[in-house]
Amino acid sequence: MNSHVTTLSKLISEGVVAKIDSSSDYDLSTIEDLLNSEYINATPSRPLSEDFPYFNVKVNLAGKEWLESKQAISDSSLSTGDDIVDLKPNFMGIGLNLNALYRWFKRE
Repeated sequence: MNSHVTTLSKLISEGVVAKIDSSSDYDLSTIEDLLNSEYINATPSRPLSEDFPYFNVKVNLAGKEWLESKQAISDSSLSTGDDIVDLKPNFMGIGLNLNALYRWFKRE
């Protein structure tokens, strides 16, 4: 999945890529996965040789949304040890971590 995120990010920064083939910086299997998942729009060309180029490759709306969801998960400011509710001796046994709560609301 990391290669998918990297490839989508690179495609977004470049806009429309005229041609992707085996001599490109892109992994053709990743491009094919993204095309089959309908995260990119491209015109595949299936010649008789082993080289399968893709023309006019660009990320569509579904791909952008998928990438944003993956980046939101990885950029999450809440770590596993950053709980909003602390169950340790505080006022009547329950404490509230306001910093974690603020970061959680800010992330939304």
